[in-house]
Amino acid sequence: FAYIKGANKIAFKNMYNRVFEDNYTSRTGFTNDNIQDVRLNVSDLTEKSLLNSQLEGEHQLSKKQLKLNWNLNYARVNRDQPDQRTIDYRRSLGTQETFRLIDRNTRRLFSGLEENTYGAQASVSVPVKLFEQQSTLKAGVLKQYKQRDFNARVFNYLFVGPAAFEHTYSSQPIGQIFAPANISENGYILNDFSNNTDSYDANSDLNAGFLMMDNNLSKRIRLSYGARFEQFAQTLNAIDFSGQPIVAKQNNFDILPSANLTFKVNDQSNIRVSGSQTVSRPEFRELALFNYYDFISQTSVTGNPNLKRAKIFNADIRYELYPSAGETFTISGFYKNFTDPIEQRVNSNSTPVVRGINFLNADQATSLGIELDVRKKLSFLGDKNWLDNMTIFANASYIDSKVQGVGINRPLQGQSPYLLNAGLQYFSPKTALTFTTVYNRIGQRIFLVGYQGYGDIYENARDVIDLQVSKKVMKSQAEIKLNFGDILNQNFVFYQNNEGNSKQAYEGSGVDRLISSSRLGSNISLSFSYNIGLGANKK
Repeated sequence: FAYIKGANKIAFKNMYNRVFEDNYTSRTGFTNDNIQDVRLNVSDLTEKSLLNSQLEGEHQLSKKQLKLNWNLNYARVNRDQPDQRTIDYRRSLGTQETFRLIDRNTRRLFSGLEENTYGAQASVSVPVKLFEQQSTLKAGVLKQYKQRDFNARVFNYLFVGPAAFEHTYSSQPIGQIFAPANISENGYILNDFSNNTDSYDANSDLNAGFLMMDNNLSKRIRLSYGARFEQFAQTLNAIDFSGQPIVAKQNNFDILPSANLTFKVNDQSNIRVSGSQTVSRPEFRELALFNYYDFISQTSVTGNPNLKRAKIFNADIRYELYPSAGETFTISGFYKNFTDPIEQRVNSNSTPVVRGINFLNADQATSLGIELDVRKKLSFLGDKNWLDNMTIFANASYIDSKVQGVGINRPLQGQSPYLLNAGLQYFSPKTALTFTTVYNRIGQRIFLVGYQGYGDIYENARDVIDLQVSKKVMKSQAEIKLNFGDILNQNFVFYQNNEGNSKQAYEGSGVDRLISSSRLGSNISLSFSYNIGLGANKK
């Protein structure tokens, strides 16, 4: 809702989103680690909700174009996992024995997360005249307080009846093994398998201010510069495995300067040079000792309360060309220097079958790259109406990243050596039909950093093609969209690169070591949207 009067506007914005997911997985196969055939079934139900509310205002305070903007906001996040159920049957590899229940892997998980965020911000802009050019001075403040409570309980089924009957009980099928008659002092009991680390509470408090100047130094040169000042405190309270309280704390004051210089070559092109200092702070989940086991990927993820925030210096130079409306050509080079970057790593307890993952700071890292972005109409190919309505676009990047440290020679975790996006779009004004196809490819990248002889795990490159068809209907107030996602449906391949060359793609299981390969399937969706006009009737 918005109220506008003269040079004042007050708006009240709300969004509520709720997602219900009920996933069931049936997994069969074998493991050479335990020399067993496996039948694993997981039923995982989650309920997630997000409430976001904002009260904001825009005001022009005088005829001198003095502008004030302010915002009050509140967000609430809930995630409920009311009963994740896992049941694991195994037998000796390659035999015809009866599958028997493995009670240590047969569990029920109950977890709940609630997070509340309160925020406020205000900024003012004042027009000033410098170097005989119109410029703008801006200043602002921000406050954000976030509070989270998380708790989980884990149970497993233990057989406590007579040992002579265990084989009879453990070989019963899924639909019978936990019947009420089997839950007793002579059968199975539900055992509390929770750890001290399965609950935590946390809060963060951010207080910030900024001051910047947007200068037009001449008709061709524009310089924007300033700094953001941030005081950030974060506390996470938990209990470690021994029952002792553990507190993860972050308390930093950062001055984050930035500058952007634009030179207008002509009416169609610019050259930009910019530099800035930014920070990347660990999330609550990355600090918490809570261990979550994913039965699908067979990984357990644990946080690290000793993480430090990362500091990043950014610099880039870019040339921009705008030949005509809707057409662009830009080329840029960029450089980043990371201090204490946060990475996901395999921990020392990992085995070839079950991997443990935690978060650690690397010492230093750099990233150097070049990016090309193009958007062009196809009307130059001929005098055809349909060519006027067709546009091609592409974005390509090449990035060379390096982590620096003793005995380390590898890219930054999660950073691909190249990225490619390309697409073709056709829009018919007469029929209000739009056809869009998009191609995407991300180069092989380190998915998990290795540890003490356990090699880095890479995610292989894959090609993705998406297609969308949309049409405006009902006097353009409504729209129908048909989406085809990941049409090629190529495998997600994770492997250990035995070639020792980070730029070498997957060479096959005979050379590189295959960790996992899976195909998630293509997807099709159909959506309908309608815009309700609530504007006042014109007389």
